[in-house]
Amino acid sequence: MIHDIDDLTRLIAAHRARGDARLRNLMLDWRGATNGPAFLRALNIPAPHAARVISEILHASGIRALTLIDAEYPARIKHFLRNGAPPVIYFRGAWKLIKEPSVSIIGTRRPAASGVASARAYAAALVAAGRAVASGNARGIDAAAHEGALEAGGATIVFPPTPIDSYEPSFHVHAGGKRVLVVSGFVPGLETELWHFQARNQLVAAHAGAAIVAETGARGGTLNTVGRARAYGRPLFVVKVPRDSPRAFAHGQLAAGGAEMIPPMPGAAIMRQIVNRADEPMTDALDDTTHDFFPSDAAP
Repeated sequence: MIHDIDDLTRLIAAHRARGDARLRNLMLDWRGATNGPAFLRALNIPAPHAARVISEILHASGIRALTLIDAEYPARIKHFLRNGAPPVIYFRGAWKLIKEPSVSIIGTRRPAASGVASARAYAAALVAAGRAVASGNARGIDAAAHEGALEAGGATIVFPPTPIDSYEPSFHVHAGGKRVLVVSGFVPGLETELWHFQARNQLVAAHAGAAIVAETGARGGTLNTVGRARAYGRPLFVVKVPRDSPRAFAHGQLAAGGAEMIPPMPGAAIMRQIVNRADEPMTDALDDTTHDFFPSDAAP
């Protein structure tokens, strides 16, 4: 893990100069360096003043980093993303939360009040079951999930689609700041790009033991996360909505595709099922997820 400002400066410089793919390949091919600091010193890449300034700001903000070859790198992310795993993860908060069992709650940025209520209720129930709640820091369902977990006295893991130095929470942190872990694989100091959103979805799907879709339509980033979770063999659950809901088609299609339909409000039996399924051993199910979850002519 990278704690030292000089090492963090070298890391940011290397990440910016080499990019994800080249830096990842260098790490995996390097011989004799078994952790990030040793690798960076052996790589001996020049560190411009801009990288030093960024590293000092990050370090002062409590942001740390680790590399793909560090022992602490998240196992599920490395296992499922394989050659697509971020070579560097930047984080802020209690890193120990990354080892806690977690379930993601995901959904639309424009939910109905019932979708928000479901997200909050399932977040609270997961906390009561000893689980962290993971999501992607979007407005709407993501924000309700993060905030619901904190309000219930639990922890939440945030995977924003931005570099960590430009992260702003979509939810009210309140007194739960010490129970928030923010994780980003994007180079600090650069602008957020469109590809960051799908890369964020991969991190959410790879890390969480299961996914709960609180509310979604037939298009959008939620379905990209669902597709990734399916590819990784992770259990999927979708909240039941009324037949006359504009979301009914999308939720029905998710159920037809193998997601377990669950009630709008959690009960003891369904929570046991979710937790037990989320704790199942990791699988190697990796299929092609480049397509949309629904065919182009499926949505009404």
